[in-house]
Amino acid sequence: MKKSFIIGFSALIAVAAAHAAEDTGRPLALAQSNALALVDEVRTSPYPGQPNYRPLRFLLGLGLTFGGDTLATVKYTDGSTDNVKAGGDVLFYGGADYRFNDFFSLEGSVGYHLASTKLARNGEATFKRVPVEFLLHYYLNESVRFGAGARFINNPEVKIDIRNSTNIRQSFSNTVGQVIEAEYLTQHYGIKLRYVAEKYKIEGTPVSINGNHVGVLTSFYF
Repeated sequence: MKKSFIIGFSALIAVAAAHAAEDTGRPLALAQSNALALVDEVRTSPYPGQPNYRPLRFLLGLGLTFGGDTLATVKYTDGSTDNVKAGGDVLFYGGADYRFNDFFSLEGSVGYHLASTKLARNGEATFKRVPVEFLLHYYLNESVRFGAGARFINNPEVKIDIRNSTNIRQSFSNTVGQVIEAEYLTQHYGIKLRYVAEKYKIEGTPVSINGNHVGVLTSFYF
């Protein structure tokens, strides 16, 4: 059921506007061990001598993120309020993962990251951005890997749209964040826990908005 009407709002970007205005021969035992390992490899790999993983895989995923400064707060006629956070809320992404060897892989993805208030009959407040990520992963084993890398945030924009009342759009400068994460893997699925450090700025102002957040993501590999 849709929420009641929004009757008021406050936004961090109003502070930014105010600032802008101001400014060979091995032992037998070892040979036998190697021979047994080779037999196992023949049994488990469709291509003996090749790794038991596909070097290149594609991926699709989504996740929930939490944290960051409050960009806007809306108030509803029933007395409740809701916030737009610089580190929230939902991330959709797709990309590819290339595994170099048993220990390292490189993942690249493009996403759509959205934070939003609950939908009301007369409007909403949102924060949208498009992150491009490049992550290097280290495999502890075939089920667990750790990753770190850079997150390039493009076109970040806050929009507050209240019908017959308010229509605000505030763009931020593109920025770069840092990512660390851990992932549990199965053959086709992965679950990630991550931390992201990033800040947003409005060009020409001293305001710096904290977008740091934690996230829980799930990926499908194919």
